[in-house]
Amino acid sequence: MNQLQVWAPNAQSVELAKANKQSFVPAVILTPTTVTYRGATMSGYWQVPAGTSVLSDGDGYWFKIVIQNGETRYRVDPYARALRHSESHSIYKDPSEFAWTDAGHAP
Repeated sequence: MNQLQVWAPNAQSVELAKANKQSFVPAVILTPTTVTYRGATMSGYWQVPAGTSVLSDGDGYWFKIVIQNGETRYRVDPYARALRHSESHSIYKDPSEFAWTDAGHAP
């Protein structure tokens, strides 16, 4: 599974949840991290721990975000390669599973 991450600067915690908003067993708790962009280090990011492999190609998922006031919000992955529709879960797409058909393309 590719490394999933999300920017949630006001979060107390972030968890990866299934399409039905249920937790994985065991729960997949994201860890705080930083991102370097144009030489600047930016905080507020969360990432799935390395080695986590709970999603397969086509599986739906949410980021379950608990914000500082204790409220829980479910959010789509802004970097997702697919969505069910604009008000539903993200869909995990494994790039190694995609059947490319453009090998013979000539511009």
